[in-house]
Amino acid sequence: MNIQEIAKTVAKTDRELIIKSVAENTKYNANFSQHKGDAINIMYSLWHKYFPTHKQDINCSSCRNAVVKFWNTMCEEWAKPKPKKNVKKTK
Repeated sequence: MNIQEIAKTVAKTDRELIIKSVAENTKYNANFSQHKGDAINIMYSLWHKYFPTHKQDINCSSCRNAVVKFWNTMCEEWAKPKPKKNVKKTK
């Protein structure tokens, strides 16, 4: 599966939650140089919901960074403008 396919499979309510958590974590990380606990917990719970076979340990700093990077990438993918469909104008 590639990033575009994964981006399409995430439910809209989960997307909103992820976008909010990523923004909150990014802001917190800029101020305190560490991840925000609530945001990380949400990102991990959604990670395990969508990827149950790819376990990530919340106590492992490399795992935390990987999960955060993945959700950041997903947020960038969702933020991309969608291509417009070619619609013929009728006269």
